[in-house]
Amino acid sequence: LEPLHAPDLNLLCFGINSETLADLGLNNNASIMKYINALKVELDSSMMGSGGYFFSTTDLPTDIENVMRPVFRACIMHPYTTNEIIDAAVTKLEEHIERGKIN
Repeated sequence: LEPLHAPDLNLLCFGINSETLADLGLNNNASIMKYINALKVELDSSMMGSGGYFFSTTDLPTDIENVMRPVFRACIMHPYTTNEIIDAAVTKLEEHIERGKIN
């Protein structure tokens, strides 16, 4: 995973790094967005009851005109959010990506 900007306010957008995308065989924005949307659904299901739902997905503009990048978006500021919850959420996301396949 790689952050795509310095966090401001309470949101952080981050994507899957290019090496991992290649390892997963994801080589276009449609396949990347399909993968991260499916991964988000799987994460929400596996995290139910253990701290909440942190990840959504969006397209983030790139430096290339009219090119958007599919990314995860995390809301990291919440009255009940702790460092432990954030660490667990990111670890769970990394575990799912390392497995490579979505159920």
